[in-house]
This record gives sequence, C-alpha cells and structure tokens, in this order.
Amino acid sequence: MRRILRTAGAADIGAVRYCYEQNPATVAEATGQTMDPQVSGFALGLLLGAVKITFIGMVGFGIAWLRARTRIRKLEDAARFQAESGVEARLAGLEEGIEFISTQLQQMLAAQPDPVRLAERSDPPIPPRAN
Repeated sequence: MRRILRTAGAADIGAVRYCYEQNPATVAEATGQTMDPQVSGFALGLLLGAVKITFIGMVGFGIAWLRARTRIRKLEDAARFQAESGVEARLAGLEEGIEFISTQLQQMLAAQPDPVRLAERSDPPIPPRAN
C-alpha cells in the first residue's frame, strides 16, 4: 500500500485510499500498476534465481568444454605422433628389406650361368603323347 501511495501523486492520495478500501484491483487501474508489489517482488526474485542458475550452468559448461577440448587436442597430438613415428619406422624397415632382396638377387644372378647357354646345351623337349 505504501508503495502504491508513493507512486501516486500527492493530490491523488485520498482517492487512492478510497479506491483501495473499496476494491484493491481498482488501485492498480488508477495508478497504472498491474501487479501487487509483493507478488512482483517474488517474481523478480524468481527471475534473478533463474538468471543465477543459468549463469552458473553456462560457466560450468564452458569450463567442461574447454577441458574436453584441451584433452582431445592432447590425445590427437599423441595419436598423430605415434602414427608418424610408426610410419617412418615401417618405411625404413621396408627400404632395408628391399635393398637386401635386391643384393641377394644380384648375387644369385651373378652365380648362375647365362640362361641362353643353358637352353642350347639342354636336350630338346619331349613331344606330347598322342592318345
């Protein structure tokens, strides 16, 4: 009631009191207020509580998101490092294996006689049998 009377003009105080005594709803119409101050204070408290909860949730989500992002980056870097080091080691092993095989083939070819000479010395092939 005090708040309503303060918002009304000084000349209207008597009229507001009379209206309030007759019907409290008409005071809101006369002063332009549409809600009881106690109810509006409660609604404002609920609104501020909801804002606090939302803000705390946003901060918590932000912290969790940043921590997850840094952890994912660390895991990706570790996986990339392992993949790169594994690929390099595999390629080095393949190169060594290919070099070894090529030297062995060269030694075998050098030790064998010329295939053309072998073909000339060998017996002619046996003709297929007729049935």
